[in-house]
Amino acid sequence: MGTNARPAELAAEIATRDRELYAHVNADEQDDMRTRFAEHIIREKRPRLMLVHLFDLDHFQHDYGPLTKEAFAMLEKTDGYVGRILDASARAGTLPETAVFIVSDHGFRPVRKLIHPGAILARAGLIKVSEGKDAKGNARAFVEEWDAWAYLTNGSCSIMLRRGGRSPAKLREVRAALNDFLRREGPVFSVLEAKEVRRRGADPGAALMLEGAEGYGFGGNLTGEALTDNKQRGAHGYLPMTPDYRASLIASGASVARRGDLGTVRMTDIGPTIARALSLSLRDAEGKPLRLR
Repeated sequence: MGTNARPAELAAEIATRDRELYAHVNADEQDDMRTRFAEHIIREKRPRLMLVHLFDLDHFQHDYGPLTKEAFAMLEKTDGYVGRILDASARAGTLPETAVFIVSDHGFRPVRKLIHPGAILARAGLIKVSEGKDAKGNARAFVEEWDAWAYLTNGSCSIMLRRGGRSPAKLREVRAALNDFLRREGPVFSVLEAKEVRRRGADPGAALMLEGAEGYGFGGNLTGEALTDNKQRGAHGYLPMTPDYRASLIASGASVARRGDLGTVRMTDIGPTIARALSLSLRDAEGKPLRLR
């Protein structure tokens, strides 16, 4: 799959044609390169479907936080990259028959602190950890065994109980450890019960789910302090119900006659909508196509 996902011949072909392909790549920005790949493919290959992932904005919002001058400056650049891709389609003569969907898979929230639920569980004896060193000689924690585990998604966290150990007694131990931490540190996260987690369509295997309060995310430390400063200033992975956390969707071009606000859209509806624009359907998809005509 890796060969097909990143064909060496295509990369070499584009690098030969575009001497600037990698000229503007650095540790913080690579979207100019991705845009150049897209421009070439549109011009030379005329694809029926093209997916372009521009994510320098994500990187900048993690580093500097959302709604900062740095994030807005990168958003301006991203807008320019989208314009270049549309211009490439116009020059190729395909723009009149092209439907364009600008999709974001999450919003962003500012964050300054990290909660480490693994450290909370380890302190309660629910994760047994030994100290050691990795292959490079750096100190690290090794998990010997566990009864409860924290599956992190940055702004929220699923608490999983080990298969075969999902007893009410273990869940009570988890609750006690979490409640003890909240008594010490204050309401830095909220707790969702398993029934509510399933109702919201989140992780069906979670015994509990935690969501960080404003300014808080989750980290993966298993030892040391369970609450630390965060070097990054933005995070995602929160539950999507908060209005200022919602993502963006723009649909325009061929097959999109509708104008105005689409309202709140489920992300699971976007794939079927794009498929319909291609006169296709996604078999067994959970979502439904949006009405764009």
